Amino acid sequence: MVEPIDPNPSPHGPGEANGIGRKSFPEQDALLQIPGEPRPSIRCLSAEEFFAPESTAYLVVPALGLCPGPPIGFVGQSYSGKTLAALSFGLSVATGKPLWGTWSVQQGPWLHLDYEQGRRHTKARIRRLARGMGIADDELRALIEQSTVRVSVFPEVNLTSGNAANEFKRAFEGVRLVTCDSLRCMIGGVSENASEVRDLMQVLTRASDATEATAGLIHHAGKTPDDKSARTRKEMARGSSAITDEFQSMFVMSKKKGDPVAMVTHEKDRELGDTVADFGLRIDDIPGGTDGQDPKWGLRVVHVDRAEMRATERPDAALVQAMAAVRACVQAHPGIAGADAVLERVKGTARTVRAAVRQHLADGTIVARNAPRNGVRLFVPGAAPPEGA
Repeated sequence: MVEPIDPNPSPHGPGEANGIGRKSFPEQDALLQIPGEPRPSIRCLSAEEFFAPESTAYLVVPALGLCPGPPIGFVGQSYSGKTLAALSFGLSVATGKPLWGTWSVQQGPWLHLDYEQGRRHTKARIRRLARGMGIADDELRALIEQSTVRVSVFPEVNLTSGNAANEFKRAFEGVRLVTCDSLRCMIGGVSENASEVRDLMQVLTRASDATEATAGLIHHAGKTPDDKSARTRKEMARGSSAITDEFQSMFVMSKKKGDPVAMVTHEKDRELGDTVADFGLRIDDIPGGTDGQDPKWGLRVVHVDRAEMRATERPDAALVQAMAAVRACVQAHPGIAGADAVLERVKGTARTVRAAVRQHLADGTIVARNAPRNGVRLFVPGAAPPEGA
C-alpha cells in the first residue's frame, strides 16, 4: 500500500513550496545576529530545534530507511541497470507507485539531474519507464507541467562550481527526491581517487539536509569481486574509500553478460542500522504502441527475490569445473581425508574447491564417514563403508 504524502511534513511546521523544506527560526537567528556584524558561520541549534522530532514522513522509502542527508549510492558496472533503477525510483516517488513493484514510497516531486546520458537517451528512458508503470504519455506530460517530474540535462552547475552549494539548495527546494547521474561527471577534473571527492559530495548532503529532499547518486563500480579477490561488494565503488564513507545507504548492482537479472546487495544503511536481503532487478521490454508492434514501447524494472533468482541462475563455471574434479578425485582416492586432502590434488582456489566439496555433501554425491582418529573420510556412494563401521 502506498503511504500518502504528509500534507505538512516538516517537523517544525509548514515549509517551502509543495510543503517540503525546513522552517527557519527567526527568533534564534535574531539572537545570534550582532548588529553591524556579518552572520556567524557557526550557528548552534536552539533547544526548540534540538527537541523538535524529525518526522518519519521524510523517509522516502520507509522500509529501506531512505531519507534526506548524505546521498544514497547506486553503484554498479556499465550495463548493470543502475541508471534505469534510479529513474524508476524517481517515477515511483513522483506517482506514489511502489518502488520496483515492492516497497511503498512517500509521494512527492522528483528532480533528475543528468550529467552523462544526454537528452535523447534520458527522455526516451523516462518515457518508456513511465509507460511500463502504466503512466500514459498525457499523464507524464501533466506531471512535467505541474513540476512533479523535473528533468535537467547537462546542468551548467556541478559539484566543483563556485556557487554549487547555493545552486543545489535552490534546485532541491520543494522536491521529495533528487537523482543524479553520475558522480564522475559531477566532479569535473577532480580524481575519483582523491579524498577531497567527499568534500564535493557533501554539497549534495548539505542541500538535502537544508531542503529535506532525499538525494540519490549513481556511481560507477570497479570489477566484481571473485574467489581470488580479497575485496567485498561493499568495496566495489570506484575511487576513494571516502565515496563509500559519505553514502548514507548503498545499493551495489552487478550483472554477468547474458544474465536476465541484476544482482543487488544493500551494503550500507545509516538510518535503520540494518540492510535488506539480497535481491534482483529484472529489466523487461514492454511491447505496445498504436498497433502493438513496437517491442521497445515500454520498459519495466521488476524486483526479483533471491529464491527466484537462484532458480534461474546459471551455475558458476569455476564451481561446475571444481565439482567435477572433486568427485573424480574422491572416486580415485576412496577414503580421502577430507576437504584439505582434496584441495592438495585438485586445481582451483581454496574457496571454490571447498564450496564444491560442501555442495557434493549436500547433494549426497559424496558421503562422509568419521575417521578412527577424528576427522572425516570422503567416498562416492557405493564405495563408502556402513555408518559406524
